[in-house]
Amino acid sequence: MILDLDFQSFDVRREWNHLDICLVSDKEKFVIVIENKIDAKESVGQTKRYHKFIDDAYGDYQQLFIFLTPDGLEASDTEWISSTYDDIVRAIRENSEYAPDAVRMLLQQYINVLERRVIMNPEIKRICKEIYRKHKTAIDLIYEYASSDCTQVYEWIIEFLKENTDEFELHPIQEDWSINSYIRFTSKKLYEKFGHSESNWVNKPIDCDLVYEICLPKDLKKYLTI
Repeated sequence: MILDLDFQSFDVRREWNHLDICLVSDKEKFVIVIENKIDAKESVGQTKRYHKFIDDAYGDYQQLFIFLTPDGLEASDTEWISSTYDDIVRAIRENSEYAPDAVRMLLQQYINVLERRVIMNPEIKRICKEIYRKHKTAIDLIYEYASSDCTQVYEWIIEFLKENTDEFELHPIQEDWSINSYIRFTSKKLYEKFGHSESNWVNKPIDCDLVYEICLPKDLKKYLTI
């Protein structure tokens, strides 16, 4: 059973050969692939291609494929198991008592991000709609002013982070960690604990294994549709 696996033996790879998350254990002869879809849909035949790639690379390993979406959508390849972020939050809450205090704090922050960004609380959604109705003109103007490729928003956030580096105890902002569609940064404490290491970040000079990430959708205005 999967619960009997030695998870300390797994090598975790992010964005490896286009796979969102891939965990491989040579000791256990086991590979786990997680495809994460939030604001995008599966491209034609995507999960079938990923399945074939893993079969070619790890044909003699046991394989587990997880298709992670907010709404539990099914992948085009039937070998994938559908999962939701509600499942993630539930699993973390059921097992967080076994984690050290520092790890438990990070897990709670992750849950908070998921509940704000992905698992929209009905009451929060209602409040957001009410704010938009009352300030529609101002909000539309702000997003209209932002360029469609997020350049302006990117510059605002980078400038804000730089100006508040000391107050928020951030590691000096490295702009080559980011592009217009996402901004990555970390704190001084996280860099001290997880930095100075070889990273699995693809084509990015990020020497820290744990960072914060702000994602900027290409078309910001559509997310205000009520």
